[in-house]
Amino acid sequence: KPHASSFFREAQFSNDGTTIITNNGNQTLTTFVLPSDLLDETKQPHTLSAINTIHSPSPIQSYAVYPKFSLEDLSTTVALSASKDLPITLSNVLHPDVVHATYPLINATTEAYITPNSLLWTADGTRFIAGSDNRISVFDASADGSGPVIQHRTAPGRAEKRFPGRSSAQHCRGIVSALDLSIDHYLAAGTTQREIAIYEHEGMGGQAVTSFSLAPLPGEVDVAKGNGVTQMKWTSDGTYLLIAERQSDCIQVWDLRHSLRRVGWLGGRGAKTTQRLGVDILSTADGVEVWAGGMDGRIRMWRNPGLVEGE
Repeated sequence: KPHASSFFREAQFSNDGTTIITNNGNQTLTTFVLPSDLLDETKQPHTLSAINTIHSPSPIQSYAVYPKFSLEDLSTTVALSASKDLPITLSNVLHPDVVHATYPLINATTEAYITPNSLLWTADGTRFIAGSDNRISVFDASADGSGPVIQHRTAPGRAEKRFPGRSSAQHCRGIVSALDLSIDHYLAAGTTQREIAIYEHEGMGGQAVTSFSLAPLPGEVDVAKGNGVTQMKWTSDGTYLLIAERQSDCIQVWDLRHSLRRVGWLGGRGAKTTQRLGVDILSTADGVEVWAGGMDGRIRMWRNPGLVEGE
């Protein structure tokens, strides 16, 4: 449990399945290591106790656990975090005083720090991507003290008019609030203005290869009725992109490999709130499972999104 005066904003598993790192309302990251007898039914329920807490002087806007995290190798037990008015920080989640690197993201005009609202590692852990207001920045994780190696301005210029649906402008306006990478190295970026852009080569290429809006076209019914993207997940084969929004009771399913259109939605999510509620995807022997939390404290699961027979 967190401190009595705090609450959990988000929880992330390490890729080795041993550790949970939470972002909390009291400006901390807290680390919990799962017990080795977790699945022993004779010893349930288990109580998890924090083994480390990292304090931030300002609110933590986003964080991301290193993809090569292994509890047996302390050089890998790290996570990125982005706090207001500070550089992006790479800290060891098992040792509160160990900071491995910092990465400044600076507004060239005001010289103030830009705080990312989303962070994402590349699969090999050599780079990471930061999403902020009308901006995507890619960093070399080995370059301590250095700024981004490439940046994308995601907003259209003043002379460009933006329309719902697909656009030749290949932009997406708003704060980049969600990022995800496909198995084919396509980077999806979603914004608070309900717009999506897709980049090749993990964001290391040129401008977006395509972009679209979640807002309905004239005459269409807005089934999702969302208020800005909170999370996105590619399916394991890179065909479908699942999109969750604030104030939306469904998860949208978009086919980006074949038709660039919404092919369905997963309803009854129980998420009509401005809070960021989590969504995750699990590959199984029978296909894909989508798991999501709701405001009622329940977790819901759907199978095989994008298929007619999917639940």
